[in-house]
Amino acid sequence: MRCKYLYVAGDKLVLSGKRTVGDQCGSKLASKETGLYCMGHALMVGALSPERMRDIKDKRMASAAVGRQRRNDTKGDIGKDIVSQCHTGEDGRLKVNANVLEAMGLNTQCDLKYEYTAFKALNMNPGVQQYDEKMAFSRWLETPEHLRVPSTMQEAADILGMSTRSLMGWKTSPDIINFINQDVESRIGGLYKMCIYRLGEGIDRGDKGCFEIFLKHFKEKQDATKSKRKGLLVPLALQKEADEHATLTEAYSREGVALKTEKEAINAKYFSDTLGKKEEISQ
Repeated sequence: MRCKYLYVAGDKLVLSGKRTVGDQCGSKLASKETGLYCMGHALMVGALSPERMRDIKDKRMASAAVGRQRRNDTKGDIGKDIVSQCHTGEDGRLKVNANVLEAMGLNTQCDLKYEYTAFKALNMNPGVQQYDEKMAFSRWLETPEHLRVPSTMQEAADILGMSTRSLMGWKTSPDIINFINQDVESRIGGLYKMCIYRLGEGIDRGDKGCFEIFLKHFKEKQDATKSKRKGLLVPLALQKEADEHATLTEAYSREGVALKTEKEAINAKYFSDTLGKKEEISQ
């Protein structure tokens, strides 16, 4: 049987110029069950019975679920193969290093239920709505798929007490992206220990380049530490005022090294009292 549908002005094929108004579809896929329409036009005009529509919907949902599971299984298998081959070195084309994965925490399983329970117990940021759920979800989301527990979004939604639609929306939300970026920074930090360890190995071998890198790094760390040790910057006008005040005291009218502590105490007390009274001191 041929489909009896007649094209109207609003149809896509008419708008594209491939059909004209009044043309018959003529598809050979029409049947009595679909009301003498092809399946596409039967669905469009509502020619199917409610039972048939439910059956079609159930089959489509089942097919989509099977497809999702197949894709997840495939991704999981690929991920496992990559990690396995990283350890065995069977595929020289792979540019992934198992030691780097380990240092960055990318070879570690993420249990969403455990993460969520931990965040709830810590109660790190009660002022942010659903902070614990978002943090746990972001940790789970950034973990390689073959290392996620559970493996599906629906199971993750059940653990967090959310809907899958909400989680899909969260994937691109600023909060989740911010949490993932923070975690990425911490994962990158995991390479610091590896770097220092490799540098130590080079020094042990007597590698001149490693010695130079270490000494440069050590000096930069020392300079950074020294730069943080800054004393109180006292304006020159206030220093002069304190000296004038000190000359009027009995201690400053006498001589001797033994009076050094007493003199310093006088100045310190004056600075403390003066700074406490003045809200702003001009330079």
